[in-house]
Amino acid sequence: MAQISKTNPDYDAISYADIHCSKRLEWKQLDTEFKKLCKVNVEKPTSSYIGNGIIYHFFVKNMIETPRDTKNYITFDKVMGDLELKKKWIDQAIRIGRTKLDYIRPQDLWECYRRCKGSVNTFKAPMVRHLIKKYGATHYLDPTMGWGGRFLGAMAEGIKYTGIETNTDLFQGYKYMKIYFDKDDKAKFYWEDCMKVDFEAIDYDFVLTSPPYGDLEKYNHMKEFGSDEMYYKGFLIPLILKLKLFIKRDGHILINISNHIYDKYLSYGGIKAKDQMVLPQSMGGKKNKEMIYIF
Repeated sequence: MAQISKTNPDYDAISYADIHCSKRLEWKQLDTEFKKLCKVNVEKPTSSYIGNGIIYHFFVKNMIETPRDTKNYITFDKVMGDLELKKKWIDQAIRIGRTKLDYIRPQDLWECYRRCKGSVNTFKAPMVRHLIKKYGATHYLDPTMGWGGRFLGAMAEGIKYTGIETNTDLFQGYKYMKIYFDKDDKAKFYWEDCMKVDFEAIDYDFVLTSPPYGDLEKYNHMKEFGSDEMYYKGFLIPLILKLKLFIKRDGHILINISNHIYDKYLSYGGIKAKDQMVLPQSMGGKKNKEMIYIF
């Protein structure tokens, strides 16, 4: 494996391709991680990272290369392609010293950048399992399925899952995840805008999704909203109303957004949630918490 000495760094010793390779798993490792996910205790809300290794295996390149609309944010692939920036972040990874090893590995370099500058995140599969159990779900509709954590949690619970996604760059990853982890063919995917899918034709009793946070992250094959009004009035409010219209009686709709987005959603005329909970994996800080709102 590529590595860089902390005392005498060779700044060319780790390439961008090495970052991808560091997140790749063998089939036995994927299988072991999935079995751990199926067995982990999820009676209580959890921030367990079990299953994340599977997500990174299939989607790390897509996640790394997704731009974010935050001040001075540069995607990590561009950092690795700029000699000065690459040197800067290698030096930073050495200073932080994520491990006690006398060298840094490709994954240490990526984790250093991700923790310091932020990155797209995946919904953690053990928490998905907890919520499926809590609400007695049998058929899960995920209208913005994203990076695969929610699909993985549904497969670990063995329930039906219908996922919808516009980012067709993720098609191949989901194809192989389905082969590996959906042995009973319980999952179905739609590769289009969720507002164009006929929810009435889907017999769902549970929704758990994490919709785009406006234009914060620039996903491929998804049009930008352009304004708050277009995001709230043209997408988030109609989506929640559409989900409520066709869900089975006594079903539950869980929407993962920040408290800031929820407050603005209400200000634009959105219906109030019946209940709410703090998401244990929250990284939003005191002013901007990651929440789950139950409708």
